[in-house]
Amino acid sequence: SQSLEALDLREYCKKIFNFKTITLIPFKSWADRRKYVRMTKDLKKRQRPSLPGGTKLLKFPTQNPDGTNSRSKGEWIINPNGKSYVCILHEYVQHALRKHPKYQFKELENPATPYSATVFIGDMQYSCGVGASKKQAKVEAAKAALEVLIPEMKD
Repeated sequence: SQSLEALDLREYCKKIFNFKTITLIPFKSWADRRKYVRMTKDLKKRQRPSLPGGTKLLKFPTQNPDGTNSRSKGEWIINPNGKSYVCILHEYVQHALRKHPKYQFKELENPATPYSATVFIGDMQYSCGVGASKKQAKVEAAKAALEVLIPEMKD
């Protein structure tokens, strides 16, 4: 009968099974180990994807339907990058004011800007916008309403 050496057995098992190589780092003390763990966590945090440099997030408190600030939900954050003014307005009004904006369109006699859009939130008129199409007038009205509701949006 033949016996296998340890290395021969290992080579045979490598052909059959997938092995995972684990490297253990010997530490002289717990303080060294904690220092190493903190360092690796910090390294992972720095490698985590983040927002681009010029990103401007908008924070605002949420409100109850009666107009008082809601304590339970805290703040709502909007990332306006890549969103239209209409989208930002709807998101802001629905989360912060708990209402829905309504638009009223009118036809004007001006041939350059024949359409007008007015934004109403609740029963209050917030802004008007004019444009060559209803869509453009709606965007202009939403932009003007955002400048009233969120002064940081003027940029």
